[in-house]
Amino acid sequence: MDTMENRILLFLSLSALIVCSCSVHQRNNPHAKETPGCVPINETLLCDQTEINNFHWLEYMYWTGKAYGTDSEQYKAILPDTTVWGVVTCDSSRINAYLRHPERRDSPLVGITQEQAMAFSKWRSDRVFEYTLIKKGVLRFNNKARGDACFTIEKYFAGTYYCPMKKGDTVLQRIVPDLSIPYPQYRLPNATERLLVLDYIDSTDFIFHQKKARKYAKWRENNVPFLLAQEPCINDSLASEPTRIVTSSFDNRNAFGLIHNARGNVAEWGAEPNMTYGGGWQHNVEYILSKDTVSVPNQNAWTGFRNVCEWQYWEDKN
Repeated sequence: MDTMENRILLFLSLSALIVCSCSVHQRNNPHAKETPGCVPINETLLCDQTEINNFHWLEYMYWTGKAYGTDSEQYKAILPDTTVWGVVTCDSSRINAYLRHPERRDSPLVGITQEQAMAFSKWRSDRVFEYTLIKKGVLRFNNKARGDACFTIEKYFAGTYYCPMKKGDTVLQRIVPDLSIPYPQYRLPNATERLLVLDYIDSTDFIFHQKKARKYAKWRENNVPFLLAQEPCINDSLASEPTRIVTSSFDNRNAFGLIHNARGNVAEWGAEPNMTYGGGWQHNVEYILSKDTVSVPNQNAWTGFRNVCEWQYWEDKN
């Protein structure tokens, strides 16, 4: 495989690292093991265990740059606005270093619009389904595809996707779609799905607390949701880093299926226009506990996102 193919498959495999065996009460979702980065909420809905981080977005940028070119409108459209970190007036280094610095690869992504988050969700759906079809032997990865020749879910089910069927083939063949194979739809959560996620978090945290009281106390200390409404430029715990890293390491076997930082850290874009959930590092704890939503007009330094996902069967849109 060439460098690009290795990087695409690396992205998917790294995402899959946080998808491990599920606890008994979660096994009723048939797609839990094949949905990178997610834990099952119920029989149909899955949710990201953590917020999307800088590394995820950099891989998205790399793929888009390879597919369309770094001078393309497609590439320019996905670039985060790093100037949002100008809000931290005592330290301007994040403007140039937060997104790309190796030590912040696991920090939550910020500085993106709701539309950019939606576009990532669509791209993620395409890449995960493409990888699923490659694993099933339905198609081969076309490492030479560029621009409109790249795989999408719509092209596959419309029967308009072409790729080499054997290694070394120079002639591309049309892939006949198999309507019996479900595809993933990653998206931003709507209000109903957000409530389902919060109910799930309450139940799993409670079970974790019962089973692992000492570890739970340590986890809550390290993941306390509200180090909030503090000025990052004063001498306190937020002065060095307003955001906490995105990690699932505390429950790395996913025995409890914990979902991290659903409140605090960074707010998360929802499906409704200009709506975010959970509040970010600058918000007041009392406000967030009483009202989960915050209306946001544009990108900022305290809003990121996570996806929910459902696997669906294709229906002819015509």
